[in-house]
Amino acid sequence: MWETRLGLDDNSELLDQARQKWTAWVAADPRLGVVETFDDLRAWLPSVDSAASDEVLLALAMLAAPDGGDNIAAAAALAKCLLPGACRLAGWLSTLPPREVFRDSQPVASGSRSAVERIDESRGLPGCGSRSGPSSGVDCARSPPTS
Repeated sequence: MWETRLGLDDNSELLDQARQKWTAWVAADPRLGVVETFDDLRAWLPSVDSAASDEVLLALAMLAAPDGGDNIAAAAALAKCLLPGACRLAGWLSTLPPREVFRDSQPVASGSRSAVERIDESRGLPGCGSRSGPSSGVDCARSPPTS
């Protein structure tokens, strides 16, 4: 259901582009060579330990990042791979009392949505894609303050 709503179903134009580019992506980053085709990746990810899957997902994220490959097909491929986990997390969160679910110290309202965003250093979020890294204590998913 969510795959269709997000434009990530099996007939997606962006995922077709990812399928076509897979061989070139593997040649550019050998970490993606764990599967022969993009369509095999989602089945492979849960079959290995998190360190191995994280390396492959990082390679896709780097292809998608504006300061990396800036490739929208790679972003779609990454989103497709992350969607099952995001749906499981959303399902678990929906079982919690509303007061237990917080985002940026504010309750998450029913029907609100979140998106996979590209974060770059120019938005003024230290620790998001910078050398200070996640250990800087900055929530990289948080939106920048509005003026």
